[in-house]
Amino acid sequence: MPRHTYPQFTPEEIVSLVEARKDYNTGGLDVNRPAFDESLSGRTLTLRYDNGRELTYAFKDAHALAWTENGASHVEYYETLKADDHTLLVVHKVDGSNPPQAHIVVLETDTRLVTTFFSKIGNAVSTREVDREIVFGYFYEETAEGAGKDMPAPEARHSLTRDLIGRSIIWTYGPKFTIQHIYASEWYSCFVDFNSFIGGAVLSSPCNYVKINDRLYIYSWVETEGAGIQGFALMNLLDMHDVGCFFGINGSGQFECYTFGAFGEDAGSTANLFIPNDYAVEQPWPPRLPKHLRETLNLSEDSPGDANEEDAPPTSGLAQIDRAQPRHPSDSRFLLRPYRPGAFNPDMTPDEIYALAERAVDGMTYNHGGLEGRRLPFTDALSGKTLTIALDDGAGRLPHTFVDRHRLTWTDADGVEHPEYYEAIEIDRNIFMVAYMRKGSRPVTSVTAVLDLGYNIATVITAAIGALPFARDVDQRILGGVILREGAFPPLAWRHQPTRDLIGKTYGWSYRDDMTSQHIYASPYGIAWVILQGPGAGSLGSAPCKYYKINDHVYLYSWIESYGSGQQGVVLMNTRTMHDCGTFYGFPDTKTFEFYTYGAKAYALGSFDTKERFAR
Repeated sequence: MPRHTYPQFTPEEIVSLVEARKDYNTGGLDVNRPAFDESLSGRTLTLRYDNGRELTYAFKDAHALAWTENGASHVEYYETLKADDHTLLVVHKVDGSNPPQAHIVVLETDTRLVTTFFSKIGNAVSTREVDREIVFGYFYEETAEGAGKDMPAPEARHSLTRDLIGRSIIWTYGPKFTIQHIYASEWYSCFVDFNSFIGGAVLSSPCNYVKINDRLYIYSWVETEGAGIQGFALMNLLDMHDVGCFFGINGSGQFECYTFGAFGEDAGSTANLFIPNDYAVEQPWPPRLPKHLRETLNLSEDSPGDANEEDAPPTSGLAQIDRAQPRHPSDSRFLLRPYRPGAFNPDMTPDEIYALAERAVDGMTYNHGGLEGRRLPFTDALSGKTLTIALDDGAGRLPHTFVDRHRLTWTDADGVEHPEYYEAIEIDRNIFMVAYMRKGSRPVTSVTAVLDLGYNIATVITAAIGALPFARDVDQRILGGVILREGAFPPLAWRHQPTRDLIGKTYGWSYRDDMTSQHIYASPYGIAWVILQGPGAGSLGSAPCKYYKINDHVYLYSWIESYGSGQQGVVLMNTRTMHDCGTFYGFPDTKTFEFYTYGAKAYALGSFDTKERFAR
């Protein structure tokens, strides 16, 4: 599947797109939106923020707003929605701003607290992705007697929070639009689309969670794996209703700034691996980005970060672009992004791919990925056997002779024999994963096969690099078939089958003492993962994924990071032994070719009740 991209615009084009659309307050998601609130009409509020900013908002009527800052006056359209009896959401675009900006304001009238997202279109990576600054403060109301100004400032503030981590809510915006939000980590979330447009897709986004009180939370995300638009939801978890807005340039290249409402339904919770915590107002700085990434993003040397961070690029492709992460998403100058190194690494030509891959295969350097610490031992149980794989696609029979523990010879349809290095792991009784490269192949081809000698059936993943329009992306084929061998009879019809058994479940995977991830099997067609420990800890990615059932406790799944580096990941997991084996294959960057086996120990992290929501 090719990498998902959207055209970039110049800053001038972005301004033109915003100015061209005056009806910015319509979005088609107003079916479950409550009526606009008019309680602010005729009132004047002064908003004082902890960073020193002060804004005065004079609400002339239900939709006319006059606001001032540092003596500059603005008159604009606004909308107000009520989240509960004491909490209001105010949304307005800043007319004439360059870059285009919006203020998204949450007012808690009983505590006089305010939280504002100062959002703008464009960041250090993309002219169309929305960036935002989150500022906490309080407000007072101007009165004829001037009494409001004299009221003491509240000591409390709204705050960033970990309360939502692990939860999932299904939000229905209208009869034909339902989305599952998974609040997967401290800084990232993913959503699953149940609708026909991109039905079943799993997309990840950097996000922020703000606690208003024990019932109300802000959840805001930027669709960096989509068009770069910002979503904002003020969620009432007592009534399971939210109000919110979208702001940015949509996938059709049109400007959007509109409010919405939705009804929610709990989808369940996975383990929250963090102690629930409401952050203090004073936030520490995030660590320093590595030198190679600062240069790629054109960031100055004083960009925030950890001075102890090594400047050399990391050696592993795992989350390498997000190796330096903040401890929390408090600083607007740090660009939170999901795992997608493809956005930072240019595509490669087929000749570049062939040269790097061939050099790696010749030097036997392709099979080391740093994740072998908990890999199961290689087996020599296949040594001396000749197994012919007959695939169902009519491609003929492919004899494989396993010479010894790591040498095999396979014979192609023309009768040509190919000696290869291979690795085999027995994941369950008589069920083997066999992995090898086809040396000298054009395009560069790998094989990861599941050989089920109990039933004499096979599932073979053949993957190639260098053929698709994005040459770094993996072109994958998953085929079933039978194993022909002396003295055994393969089944006529039985094969490993696509499955939904895993959908909604999540597992943690411990690859080594300092490397752990969480896999979220969010959809029959997609997967999300969170790096819990190790390089890039806290980052999240998502990808299209296919799932197969090998037996009642062994499953195969494979994803292609089409929103990221284009790599292929394969996992063969045993839920009885709680162990897996697998392969990674592809180019994490333009200098490294990877094909290696790995393994991890598993632990269950809970599940979501969503399997039956997907159309058959």
